Amino acid sequence: MTATESAHIPVIDLSAFTTKGTDFAARQQIAKEAAEKCSINGCLAITGHGVPPELLAEAFDLTRRLFDLPKEDKMKAPHPAGMVPHRGYSAPGKERAFQKGDHDQSDAQRQEMLRMTQDWKESYEVGDDANKKDYNIWLPDSTLPGFRARSTEIFNALRELSFAVLEALIMGMNLTEKESEVITRVHEGPVGQLRLLHYLPLDVDHQVIEEAKRLPAHTDWSSFTLSFQDATGGLEFQDRHSGSFMPVIPRSDAVYLNVGDMMERISNGLYPGCTHRVVLPKVRASIDATVRENGIVKAPARYSVIFFLTVSDEAIVEPPSSLVQRDGMARYEPTTYKDYAEERMKWHYEDYEQKGKESG
Repeated sequence: MTATESAHIPVIDLSAFTTKGTDFAARQQIAKEAAEKCSINGCLAITGHGVPPELLAEAFDLTRRLFDLPKEDKMKAPHPAGMVPHRGYSAPGKERAFQKGDHDQSDAQRQEMLRMTQDWKESYEVGDDANKKDYNIWLPDSTLPGFRARSTEIFNALRELSFAVLEALIMGMNLTEKESEVITRVHEGPVGQLRLLHYLPLDVDHQVIEEAKRLPAHTDWSSFTLSFQDATGGLEFQDRHSGSFMPVIPRSDAVYLNVGDMMERISNGLYPGCTHRVVLPKVRASIDATVRENGIVKAPARYSVIFFLTVSDEAIVEPPSSLVQRDGMARYEPTTYKDYAEERMKWHYEDYEQKGKESG
């Protein structure tokens, strides 16, 4: 469905969790507000996030310099053909996004359509250097001096923010102390993933630009995702009640959160996984100047800095008993992040792997 302005993305001020010395009552109030607002569509705009604006500016500058490199330089740190490690550089055309449940569809044509979805982005994944399974794949420092050090600094800052967000979401569920500790524990260790993204500029027929997607509608399989985007915008969150999509307006003072599949399971559906997509800029009167004689619109490039908070691979992901009792049922069967992620990663990279086998 098309985007709508009628629904809105709720805003919370997280400074009670990102500022030292804040009293417990203030944190409880913000946690309650976060839970109420996040339960609507699984998305929030978060101010008071504590990430210095200078670091964010550096993150976007680093992202642009990275993707401005010649392809042969970026391919010095290639994402492997397999699913692990999910690190390094991915060229356009490598990934396929899909929605929860799509891999269960029995319609072969639907599955083929998913596989043929165009991918107009390139990305670079960075994790914790302590993670020996999903180990980092770094560019040589001579290719982009300072890239490893700067991206590690950005990773650490956004992971610290993600833990503050996690604390607020856990507190908002009104769990026992032991249950809260269990959820915190499954997010410990070398978890998390920084993704630097570049959506390529595109030539698009102006008559179909409203329907064109840079990234089809999907959910993430993380606990949640934190997104900073440039002024181009294009990110949209779905209002699950109407089915329409809400534009995520770029804000210099806010980071956007969308709940992933793991947190939906942990919260027994209290925090629903947020379906989201990336679309091209909308056609407006001012865009006429960019329409060429053949009716083609030049859609500008788009950059974003993303952080996924994940759970540890072998941790059992299931809702705590107090939530199950409160809801009268467990809405999800226990799983591990490893099993769940591997199933979804096969769909993201299976075509690519097959091509590699055929060409190799």
